[in-house]
Amino acid sequence: MPANRVSITLSATEQQEVMAMLAALRQKLSFLTHLSPEERKSTAKLGDRNRAFTRKALEIATQNPDFCRAPLILTKCAATWSCLKRCNRCCWH
Repeated sequence: MPANRVSITLSATEQQEVMAMLAALRQKLSFLTHLSPEERKSTAKLGDRNRAFTRKALEIATQNPDFCRAPLILTKCAATWSCLKRCNRCCWH
């Protein structure tokens, strides 16, 4: 049997601090939505290939604004992509 390599102790104060930080994160990330297991399975995933395609498509659409019929959608896509890139750098290394 493998040895237990995790030993955690938190004081009441530390636990309260952690809970406050988690509450602050939930508030800052209020745009996140809950997905059912079925919705998760049917939602397109953003893997390495999809990221490259998305980056290139957004780059081409930005360079050719007349190609996109809805400039507001392009603006929202660019903002979302920028946020995803920042989150990727800080969270998923």
